[in-house]
Amino acid sequence: MDHIRMHPKFLHSNARSHKWAFGAIAELLDNALDQTTNGVTFANIDVLKNPVNGTPMLLFEDNGGGMTLDHLRQCMSFGYSVNDTASRTIGQYVIVFSKSNTAVGDRLENHMDVITKWSPYQNEESIHSQFKKINDQGTRIIIYNLWENDEQQIELDFKSDPHDIRIRNGQHDIQCEMANKYSSIKHFFLYKSSLRVYISMLYLHLPENFKITLRNQEVEHSDIRSDAMHIEQFNFKFQNDLKMSAKVHFWYTQQIDIQGFNVYHKNRLIKEGLSEKADR
Repeated sequence: MDHIRMHPKFLHSNARSHKWAFGAIAELLDNALDQTTNGVTFANIDVLKNPVNGTPMLLFEDNGGGMTLDHLRQCMSFGYSVNDTASRTIGQYVIVFSKSNTAVGDRLENHMDVITKWSPYQNEESIHSQFKKINDQGTRIIIYNLWENDEQQIELDFKSDPHDIRIRNGQHDIQCEMANKYSSIKHFFLYKSSLRVYISMLYLHLPENFKITLRNQEVEHSDIRSDAMHIEQFNFKFQNDLKMSAKVHFWYTQQIDIQGFNVYHKNRLIKEGLSEKADR
């Protein structure tokens, strides 16, 4: 097997990376959506139990075109990314099972000792059982040894809601109270701590016949403009390149005074910039 490489840009991208677990999960969803031409119809996020020590593991799977050996090697190399985005961290170790036209699994036998030594699946039978969970094609990613916060708690909260994954930030109760009070803009209060809410607003629209499932419950897509008032649309042109333009929507919220911009690029939310307006 070729050696895993470290790209020189890794040191810079790692230094400026946004240490937010939801951002890393969003990149996995992006990879699934990139497979629309290969027949992908779903992406599923769930929680598994580590068979070795009982700790939670994060599961991500889709039924896209899978990964070739070269693609898998690039994804496992530090600093290399198909989309050239900053690295983000959820856990320490990842195990990837993939079926594609150029099957990665064909070379599995040569490295079984290494895999069983370091992965949660410590015999050949349990390794093969993971491939059986993938039908004709797809990718199954399991992230384990999840990061802990300063209080030695796993950063991700899997217990508070059986159909959600939350980030421990000590403010979720207050955020839920505000979300209940201002229901039309509840996403503004919850997207930083609720993965379900964040995913629901991550894309302006989803491909037809594609769904995202989080812990056995489909994520309902939300358009943050749906409860807005007096929406105005402008075409913004860049001074240094008049051929480039961007659609900008302005509107008022119905219940509370907030301001800022949510920036979407090619259908994807890339910058969350809403904040509550300060009194003057």
